[in-house]
Amino acid sequence: MSSACCSLIHSVISWVGRFHSAIGYYNTAYHHSAWLQTTTGRTFLFQFEDQGGILPIHNVGATESGRIPSGALALHYVAEVGNGRSSRSPLNEPVQNVLDENNRKSVNFAVFARPDAVRGLQAGLSIYRDLLAPQNSPRIGETIFAAHAVYVGLNIEWLNEALVLRHAPQGTSRVFDTPGFYTQFPNDSALTALRGAISMSMLPRASRCFPTSARAMALR
Repeated sequence: MSSACCSLIHSVISWVGRFHSAIGYYNTAYHHSAWLQTTTGRTFLFQFEDQGGILPIHNVGATESGRIPSGALALHYVAEVGNGRSSRSPLNEPVQNVLDENNRKSVNFAVFARPDAVRGLQAGLSIYRDLLAPQNSPRIGETIFAAHAVYVGLNIEWLNEALVLRHAPQGTSRVFDTPGFYTQFPNDSALTALRGAISMSMLPRASRCFPTSARAMALR
């Protein structure tokens, strides 16, 4: 899968190809570079799709990011459209690199602030939308709400993220919400020596919050 990047306007970056979805903070901050993390592994909430992750970590399509005129608040935005993740069968590749299994594209929009008054602070929100199409089951509307507040300084790193996955099968009034969060707070010695961290990752009863037909897909 090839990718192309270009900047058409100052402070605006456009990308076409495969990319990491801008859901929350962790996914675009660390990518696949384990040495950039202060923990020994990724938080469970942002595990890759082929390692049991429940989020659409990767996407194939187009993304654009840039700054919003906002003075000292330093607002940024990210807008994405892509094929989304596969849902027809658990045996399929999770990331739809070439074809989209349905005619609906996934969309994601994120906004975050990096205020000048507190260097190292970032806080933001994102919302992701897609339509899943499990085989022999009703289609499922998927919405992912995410929020984060992060502070990264010279001797301290404090990461906090929370999200809600909402799945709404078509033809019914039922809605399944799956909340999740993590917080990570390593001390100075962990940052400078063993790169360890005090971290927690929690996803309450994920396997019980999805329709049976979509459960295997969601928990891959």
